[in-house]
Amino acid sequence: MAEAINFKKLFEPRSIAVVGVSSDITKGASGFLNSLITLGFPGAIYPVNNKLNEVLGLETYPSVSSIPHPVDYAIIGVPAAAVPGVVDDCACKGVPFVQIFTSGFEELGTAEGTALQQRIKEKGKGRTRIIGPNCMGIYHPNARIGFEPEQSVRPGDVGFISQSGGLAMNFVDRSVSEKIFVSKLISIGNACDLCLTDFLNYFRQDPETQVIGTYLEGLQQNEHRKFFFLARAVTQTKPLVMWKPGYTEAGARAARSHTGSMVGTYRIWRSMSTQTGIIMVQSMEELVDVISIYVRSPLPKGLQVSIVAYGGGANVTATDACTSQGLKLPILEPEIQQKMLAFIPEAGTFRGNPVDVTGWVTSPRIAGGVSLLAACDPQIHALIFILDIDFIFKQCNRLNLDQERLLGGHSKSLLRIKEETGKPVVCVLQKTGDVLALEDARLKAKNRFLDIGIPCFPDIARAAKALVHLNAYRLYRDHSRFKPLETAGSRIA
Repeated sequence: MAEAINFKKLFEPRSIAVVGVSSDITKGASGFLNSLITLGFPGAIYPVNNKLNEVLGLETYPSVSSIPHPVDYAIIGVPAAAVPGVVDDCACKGVPFVQIFTSGFEELGTAEGTALQQRIKEKGKGRTRIIGPNCMGIYHPNARIGFEPEQSVRPGDVGFISQSGGLAMNFVDRSVSEKIFVSKLISIGNACDLCLTDFLNYFRQDPETQVIGTYLEGLQQNEHRKFFFLARAVTQTKPLVMWKPGYTEAGARAARSHTGSMVGTYRIWRSMSTQTGIIMVQSMEELVDVISIYVRSPLPKGLQVSIVAYGGGANVTATDACTSQGLKLPILEPEIQQKMLAFIPEAGTFRGNPVDVTGWVTSPRIAGGVSLLAACDPQIHALIFILDIDFIFKQCNRLNLDQERLLGGHSKSLLRIKEETGKPVVCVLQKTGDVLALEDARLKAKNRFLDIGIPCFPDIARAAKALVHLNAYRLYRDHSRFKPLETAGSRIA
């Protein structure tokens, strides 16, 4: 297996030069400078502008080579025509890594853009490694490096590689809202030098990263074979969740014009994911959903689930949603159903699977006892617990119940079930109305469940799809353990 590139000076730089700054934080590289200051980057920061003496309270330098101290990482945000000269200056200074924020290169699809990108590649060749151009660079919470001043500095265990800078920012925002936190993230843009496989190989060996997500439009020329064997190696120990757009002809055309990468046909990518264990998704929500269950739950050992919900209609529609995604709902064992009668009456409830607890959902003790029995059935591989926030909210108001205490009781019950059964337990927090008070109640409940390690979803179809994805990954990993990877290792160079 090939050695990973030593990215220590990229992800843990002692100093960063920011080239192309001004007093306007909306222009050039000034936003990066503002973010580093706001996030509290502990190393030295060197703004570069040959017309100003000071920016955001920091002394500026006319060029990177004029900085009297070593520079580990440079962020470049100057006009495209000036980029080759800045890369050359960084290389002469001995900067090991540069990130080019500027766009206007191969993604334009013009001979001029392609030639300009080739020039910057030649300027750095053998002297400095290039991220980009047309990218946002790195986000490393533990090192307090990011590209937006509001980004969280709480470190996590999710690595992310994105060809889109905008979607890299969206992923950070979306994952933090689900209380999922990033180990390291890299936005690679056009990837004229350092490319997806370089960072994938790094994340494969990174002890801080337990699951890897990627937004991938396409690969560089001659990168496909390396990616195939590397992905096989990665998925032996870590899930690789890939959002691959371009599954329509128009989408593929848009992907080519975005980063100028080789997109390939979606059918081929699907086939490759099956052979390598990659989890392919088609949206940001689907990507985050899969990661949310993985970081909080054991892998499901099959597709058979039990649903516990309030109301016959909710159970019927939930059953349709699950089975349409590929999950199965076996009838619970008669002994399990009989034991449920200690919690719920025979009349007005249903115990076969799905389990309808009707109004008893307002009792965490009763709903929890029934759910534990359903999850303990040896046929069942995962439990899906559905809470109707509208009903809970209204019943608490009508009966003068403490909503916080009720939701706290449910969260403790689900955590107990997860710990005692060792099976995935997910919660679906449904709401039917767009009422501010209801949304506030849903978000509070969601955060309570996420805080204790219970993944939450706004609808059951998303939960079901994520479980199906993870079961497929578990099947692939269990099967591939018996296949030698020497061939893969010998080809990852």
